[in-house]
Amino acid sequence: MELSFECPICLEEYNSECKPLIMPCGHNACIECLTGLARSGSIACPTCRTTHNNVNVNTLTVNYALIPSSPGKSKGSSTKQYILDHMETIQQQLSTLQKADSTLRNDYDAAQGYNRRCRDDSNDKIDLLITTLQNLKKKFNTLIEESERVNEQNLTQRINAIQIKLEERNALMTDLQGAYSDGSELSAQSKINLRNLHDVPNLETQFTYYKYSEHPDPTFSQLLNNTGGSIAAEKIISLEETKPPQPVVQPVPENKPVVQPVPENKVAPKGRVVAPKKFAQAKEEEKAANPIQPRQKFAEKPGLTGWLVQNRFSVFEPVEPWMSAQLEDGRRQGKVEFEIIDPKGNPIYKVNLFEQKSYRWHPKTKNYSCPRKLEYRP
Repeated sequence: MELSFECPICLEEYNSECKPLIMPCGHNACIECLTGLARSGSIACPTCRTTHNNVNVNTLTVNYALIPSSPGKSKGSSTKQYILDHMETIQQQLSTLQKADSTLRNDYDAAQGYNRRCRDDSNDKIDLLITTLQNLKKKFNTLIEESERVNEQNLTQRINAIQIKLEERNALMTDLQGAYSDGSELSAQSKINLRNLHDVPNLETQFTYYKYSEHPDPTFSQLLNNTGGSIAAEKIISLEETKPPQPVVQPVPENKPVVQPVPENKVAPKGRVVAPKKFAQAKEEEKAANPIQPRQKFAEKPGLTGWLVQNRFSVFEPVEPWMSAQLEDGRRQGKVEFEIIDPKGNPIYKVNLFEQKSYRWHPKTKNYSCPRKLEYRP
């Protein structure tokens, strides 16, 4: 590119006062003209017509190579030219370093700002989690204390009732033994007590207790997910209220006679019910409109945990609570094979934790058979 030693705008020759500045496009113009153009907010290069926005004239590099040496001083002109060339190079390097310094400082400020915001957000989430856990601890302690208080109250009432019954029967037994050994008649009070004596009432009671559950509450799962990657928690141990299994009483069906309607203008013979013609047609139409659907394939329920057993459809389902408790005790004690006792005190299953199978007791054959696969899911 051929060098021009005069400004393309004012056509004034470059000198120490009219210094040429290098625009971002690489072309030159004097400092006065560029200052005037920059007041409008943008500079349009007079050579290539490129528009430069938001240009600070003070940051542009001076092109010392276009400033001619003073007339009449030919001696040492090569030295001055050499100095001017190096001044231009150094000026460009200074501009580059200043831009790099500004960029680094901006990046540093942005990174520090992100760190501060991340720290503040994480601390807020952690404080919320700690507060929630503290509230949960108070709630669990209150529930357990209430359960202990109620159990102690029930135990005291039952023990007092038992003591009263024991004292009454011990006194009556003493009277009976004395009358038997002496051959005498019972006192009137003893006869009244015997007459009012009833069977021992059922003094059993239900005690409420709690056990640990390793499944986190949905509220805590959502809270932990909202903390992002800055907080990690493996398990939140919650409490779930459990009660001893209650025997299921099946209702006794009532044998009520089914009365069929007698069609009009017909008399039903004794011992036989005649269905009307309209009723039979309605049944046929209903069957045609609603055909019998094929049996749906059994599928395992999602999210099953704890002790599971495979049923006859090869689908895992939870075991009974009393069986789960015995399985858990056996697993903790390191047993390999042991019997499972039902609530009535009879052996009903034999399990082998090494084989992960359960065998059912058959009273007729007096042995265990019908193996079912057993599985524990934490």
